Amino acid sequence: ALHSAWSADSATTRRRADSLDSLDVERLEAFRHLGSLKQVMLHVVAGQLQDTKRDQFRNQFVHLDSNGDGLVSAEELEVGLAQVGITRSHSDVIQIVASVDTNFNGSIDYTEFVAAALDLAIDVDRDACLTAFNVFDIDGDGAISEEELARLLGLEGDQLSRAKELIEMIDCNGDGVIDFNEFHRYISEGSDVLGASTKV
Repeated sequence: ALHSAWSADSATTRRRADSLDSLDVERLEAFRHLGSLKQVMLHVVAGQLQDTKRDQFRNQFVHLDSNGDGLVSAEELEVGLAQVGITRSHSDVIQIVASVDTNFNGSIDYTEFVAAALDLAIDVDRDACLTAFNVFDIDGDGAISEEELARLLGLEGDQLSRAKELIEMIDCNGDGVIDFNEFHRYISEGSDVLGASTKV
């Protein structure tokens, strides 16, 4: 009987630890207000997290993914939130999924979940940012150019001018490129300096 009680308590504790809290949900909701450049950058950073932090996000994701298909649907998210006492209307939950679902498949995959759930002040350390920066710095010269940014964002034709505008908004020293310190500062900011109006 004691063993059964301990097992039940442990399972309950584990479920709570693996569940979202209100701050996690607020970050998911806020993700849609980020410019698309920051969303892309956070997806890259999400793949560079340390194992312990990645495990925490994986456990939360698995907890929500009740059917184990590797995707969290609006229905699964709604149930997961209700299980921990977080109330959102069905339309609100659909809005959360839509804001995080950057590949537009109607659900949240693991990378999308991690990118949106990151606490920018805590989770985005310099090592993860440096690895992500190197993905953007295609030629390895220590800076992200307009051409590299346009290529990674898939900007072509008339959209190419957007790369220059984005560079200018992040480029603090005015040298026409994004160096690592500028990249790290931009990623780590709690608010998006580009704002929702600059989505590309």
